[in-house]
Amino acid sequence: MRAKDIAKQLGLSAATVSLVLNNKPGVSTNTRQRILNAIAESDFNPQKFPAVNIPSVDSKSICFLVYKRAKDDVIEDSQFLSNVIKGLGTQASENNFSMSISYINDSAIDDIQPIIEYLNEGNISGLLILGTELSDTDLVKLANYAKDLPVVLLDRYTSEHMDSISLDNITATQKATEQLIANGHTEIGFINSSFWLNNFEERLEGMKLALKKNSLTFNKQYYCELTPAIEEAKLDMEEYLKTQKKLPTAFVAANDVLAIGACTGLKGSGYKVPDDISIVGFDDLPYSSIISPPLSTVKVQKERMGRLAMSRLIDRIERTIPERIMLRIRSEFVLRGSIGVNNQ
Repeated sequence: MRAKDIAKQLGLSAATVSLVLNNKPGVSTNTRQRILNAIAESDFNPQKFPAVNIPSVDSKSICFLVYKRAKDDVIEDSQFLSNVIKGLGTQASENNFSMSISYINDSAIDDIQPIIEYLNEGNISGLLILGTELSDTDLVKLANYAKDLPVVLLDRYTSEHMDSISLDNITATQKATEQLIANGHTEIGFINSSFWLNNFEERLEGMKLALKKNSLTFNKQYYCELTPAIEEAKLDMEEYLKTQKKLPTAFVAANDVLAIGACTGLKGSGYKVPDDISIVGFDDLPYSSIISPPLSTVKVQKERMGRLAMSRLIDRIERTIPERIMLRIRSEFVLRGSIGVNNQ
């Protein structure tokens, strides 16, 4: 029997069992005794149970909770997470706070409860939640857990009663699309991820707004979904091209990884970028400027976002702040060689 089996048997989360196994606070006396009794009565083998990352006890400690879907590496592949963590860590250190990082996935969403109990007991000072991959349902659940506690949601807009700091995805993609329109493109497609992200849906909305603003129509035939990894996106694009009798003159991609994979697939299928098809991305990854042609994209201030989120959380920890904020960070469009003029 493993710890997760004990958790399932008792109707508890794996993280709660982990707290007891590691002799840490955050679990009521009755629940702790139930778990100990179940362990004593079972053939439990602790070597079979991977440790759950629970933050250490520190009144000046902040926990950064990273929610990830089990088989989804979008936030790592886009280098978004590493840059955000750098901003968070720098801001925390400058204010004499330490930061721990915990990971949960969609099969263990309730594992946040012991961390919230740590907050309630004063063992950690505040909680940052990376909401990039959160569904609306799980977001509501987390908001209910964290009600009235020092919490900031990062990279996800929410109407829940919680501070949130996110990108202005809609305006940024609208401006990128308008750059294509200014270069004569009227038939514009959208490259989305086959894995759902709220940010990507907002970017699709921004593209549609730009088309509508310029009296253009969004053609669903020019919409495609690719796996959000460069090599897989290349292969997916090649398959998409085999099924299309007509293509747009330009594509807006939900991020740079998709854009670069699509460019590679287009070139491998005999198309020239930007002579035949223009393309823009989102993120401004380091290698976006050195591929051929260099990718036009939206520059995201990831490290700045981390700093702002940590600063807001520390303010909430150290002072009584009655209001909640919803902050949207503007981005900058970077024009490079992947956009050509359409003279048709």
